[in-house]
Amino acid sequence: MNELPELRRTRAANAFAAVALFTGSIEPIAAKMGFRADASLWEIQLARSTVAALVILPLTRRIASLPRPAALGVAVAGTLLFITSTSMLCALSRLNVADVIAILSITPATVAIAARWRSPTARAALGRRFALGMGLSIVGVMVTTGAFRGELGDGLGIACALGAVVSSTVYRLTIEKLTKTSDPAVISSWVYLVHGVLGLVLLTPFVGMPSSTAWVAGCWTGIAAAVSNVAFVAALAGLGAARASIVMLLQRPIIVIAAALILTEPLGLEEGLGITLVVLGVALSKPNAPTATSR
Repeated sequence: MNELPELRRTRAANAFAAVALFTGSIEPIAAKMGFRADASLWEIQLARSTVAALVILPLTRRIASLPRPAALGVAVAGTLLFITSTSMLCALSRLNVADVIAILSITPATVAIAARWRSPTARAALGRRFALGMGLSIVGVMVTTGAFRGELGDGLGIACALGAVVSSTVYRLTIEKLTKTSDPAVISSWVYLVHGVLGLVLLTPFVGMPSSTAWVAGCWTGIAAAVSNVAFVAALAGLGAARASIVMLLQRPIIVIAAALILTEPLGLEEGLGITLVVLGVALSKPNAPTATSR
């Protein structure tokens, strides 16, 4: 009798993951277009974080007080999200979209590793398939970025992309923990409000008023980020961090193809092969399915 509600929850979680997938695909393209229009990284981040904070409440329509442990967790999650988005924008300002996406695509595998390390008795088990998938992902990143030819490109850009992977991994596990005891919509509201406050406090004194081009890029990226995050948090609550990250794999080829069509970025054999290897590797890295347990 409990199978039907469970099926509905799973379908709803998959639907939220699909919304997160498509709206999240807009963000790197819009950011790259802003950089090409001479908007600076900090201008776009300030505009982005402000817009996202302004639109989050109309999206969630939920705000409520949180107990102290959850409030501290939200503060940590908001800070991690700010670090992740800043690192991603820095990487996009220096690297092609395909390079950034290839590196960010290993995040599901790092989430699985971190979850396993955090809880050795967790249901997710890492085995040979995971090791093979992780290896393919690393090879794919090396092919896409040109590292296999000794051409690493911009070192700071690659470091920022890797930093985004680390902070995003901790962020996803933090959000997964928070949504087990609190309403995902409320968590999303507070996380993006924290994100917006950090942007205003840390960036406004140095950036001032962003340019019009930065506001255009910030509006697109901010709205896309807010919608994507709300949908992703809901997907996390229903699917778990590792499974939701796997569903989001489809976003990678969508973004790379869009970058080639809209931004006329190169999409040759190396880029295509590299992204394919990364997607295949992360798919193989999916943890073993948990065994059935009594409720």
